[in-house]
This record gives sequence, C-alpha cells and structure tokens, in this order.
Amino acid sequence: MPIGKNVESNSVMVYAMLKRFGCQAAVGGIVPDDPADLEAALLRGVRQADMVVIGAGSSKWSKDFTMDVLEKLGTVVVQELGVAPGKHCSLTFIGGVPVLGIPGPPGGARLICLYYLRAAIDLLTAGRRRESMRVSACLTADVPGRWIDFMQPVRLFWADGILWAEPSASFGRTRAAARQPMPQILYCLKEKGFLAGETVSVELPYQLMDRAGTNNEGVSKYHSKEQFSE
Repeated sequence: MPIGKNVESNSVMVYAMLKRFGCQAAVGGIVPDDPADLEAALLRGVRQADMVVIGAGSSKWSKDFTMDVLEKLGTVVVQELGVAPGKHCSLTFIGGVPVLGIPGPPGGARLICLYYLRAAIDLLTAGRRRESMRVSACLTADVPGRWIDFMQPVRLFWADGILWAEPSASFGRTRAAARQPMPQILYCLKEKGFLAGETVSVELPYQLMDRAGTNNEGVSKYHSKEQFSE
C-alpha cells in the first residue's frame, strides 16, 4: 500500500446493503479531497438519484471538506450524532434530495447503514420506519459506560437453556474481524454500563429481521436455539 493511500471498501459494502434493501444503487466512485470535486459529485448525485450517500470527509482534519460543501449546497439537518461508532454521520437536503453522510471507519459506516440508512429508505418508500426486533439475553461480561451513547456489538448464543449476549472483544483483532460475526447490538446510553449476568435488550439488525420476519410469528421463531446456532 503506497504512503498516503488507503483501501476504499465502504462503497462496496454500502452498494451490497442497498441492493439487499431492494434499491437500485450505483457507485459514484472515489472523489478527491477537493471542494470543487465534491461539489460536482454531489450535484451530479442529487440530479440522478432519490437519495445520495457520501462517505468520509466529515471529521475535523485539514482535508475534510464534506460538511463545508454540504452546508454550501443545501440545508444541514443533522451535523453529527450523539452515538458511537458512527458519530460523524450527517443528514442534508439538497434541492429536496436527502444526502446521508456516513463515517469513514468501516465499523461505524456499517452500523449507520444498518440502522439509519435502512430507516431512511423505509421512510422514502413506505412513509414509516419499521420497528427494530429485540430479544432479551443475559450478558457474559461487563459493558462499561462511556462518555457517549454507544452501540455495543454482541454475539448471541444459547447455553444451558439460556440466551447469552457476549460483547465483542476487539483486542488483538481487527475491528472488521471483531464485528463480522456479531451484528446484534446492545444500545448503551451515555455513562450507563451493564454488569455480567444482567438481562439486557438486544437489537437485531435489518438483515436478521428480514430472515425472521417482522410479525409476531417471526419474533417468536427467533427465540429458538436453532436461529442463533449458525
């Protein structure tokens, strides 16, 4: 990998998610960190699409121009979120077209797409957002409170007739490897922690909801041991 370069994988991930969500998606390509190039790409996107997703460039570094360009072109409704991962997520309207800004780190980008991007698509297509599916599980380890609301990935599994939630441990592993098998989420409010043995409410992402169904029958099926043995 040359100095100053990085692997751009978020567009592939977002494209795959959008296709799974039932959208007609197109990747606009990598845009240089230049305000003029960003402006041209955004204007092209809002002319062609019902919704635009732009990744990265929304932090505070010297070449992060995304928010400046969004403020110039449209109305910024959300500057950033009060939750991590994915704090640097924004929502802007340019000529009536929603533009969702997602963070650069893949872990945060993935979570933002699972929850906020899918919710936005639901609102655009059906006029309402589907409620998330939840299950109760017993924590295997402490989850300390943080200075910000936090989406803690967990792995659900059955043992001795109990549904357990194991917090992801990224020490010694890449963040992508730590989160890949653990798409379920324990939402932790700011400065609110949980202790091992506590029963917590775990949220299932949309791809699991699609497999289990969103009616009561689907929810009850997802309490079976077989559903979490994969």
